[in-house]
Amino acid sequence: MRFCERGLAGEPEPAAASNLLWTLANVARQAGDPDAALDAAERKVAVDGAREGAEREDGERGRALASGVIADIRMARGDLDEALRIRLEDELPVYEKLGDVRSRAVTLGKIADIRMAAGTWTRRCASAWKTNSRSTRSWATCGRGQ
Repeated sequence: MRFCERGLAGEPEPAAASNLLWTLANVARQAGDPDAALDAAERKVAVDGAREGAEREDGERGRALASGVIADIRMARGDLDEALRIRLEDELPVYEKLGDVRSRAVTLGKIADIRMAAGTWTRRCASAWKTNSRSTRSWATCGRGQ
């Protein structure tokens, strides 16, 4: 973790800062320091959100990845509503826009995990899951009895 912190102290370029923050978030999470992981992920979201030009797509993907770390920590802390909001609003649309089928599928699985943990998995959720619904709206509303 110190390596990443030292690298960040030197005002690195946005791409390098993004990589260092990603590494720091994952190392901190594995080391059992969710507060440091959350801080690094939130900083990565800010850095990647400011990337422009040719780096814009990398920034979008990076922001979505960091948002996933934040959602994981929120879920582990029992903040299921916020974890679900992050997955549906900050993460899933990016993967759909980029055409990243694998990341979209992983995110849909994590949405299902949140719904199960919250006790809001409904027939509508099961139907969307079974038919591999491509509609983000189906996933956003399936646990709300609509």
